[in-house]
Amino acid sequence: MFSVVDWLAKVCPDHVDQVIEALAALVANSHVERYEYLSQSDLIRAMLVEGRNGSTATIQRVEEVVSFLASIGQTSYLDLVPPVAVTPMVG
Repeated sequence: MFSVVDWLAKVCPDHVDQVIEALAALVANSHVERYEYLSQSDLIRAMLVEGRNGSTATIQRVEEVVSFLASIGQTSYLDLVPPVAVTPMVG
């Protein structure tokens, strides 16, 4: 995974939509050890930040990746997703 993440980070500025799509598939892959997310967190964060400037679909995919990572304990990316406004129930 190390060389894949390195390469994705390198090409991300020019191909952000495709990189985020590949990153989403990579982190959801059950054959990738979760400890690798910790060791590549700076590069993954950089890609996710760049992805916030992508297409609407890419921004949604960034949010999905962040959500998935948080669900496995990698909560350090949650600041990349804007909070959802909750309307209180009246009545």
